[in-house]
Amino acid sequence: MWEMMKDTGWAIVFVDVALPDASGRAHLRTLVARQFAAPQRFELVALVRDVAERRLADDAGITRTLSKPFAAGAVELLLRNLPAAGA
Repeated sequence: MWEMMKDTGWAIVFVDVALPDASGRAHLRTLVARQFAAPQRFELVALVRDVAERRLADDAGITRTLSKPFAAGAVELLLRNLPAAGA
């Protein structure tokens, strides 16, 4: 993932907070740091199961979350409510 993020401009990145192979808090903080350092700003959305994961995302600086399992149309609604690029 890190290699792909380096090579391509991204508009949005969804990250699952429950990762079997990474420390959630450190991983999220690294993503936030990359978000702010990126030459082109991208949106960062944490995928969360519960209040504890939402708090973990918030503590890392991720303010947009999407609850799992997703309700029908949840991703589309989130995308519609994002600010327009360059706004």
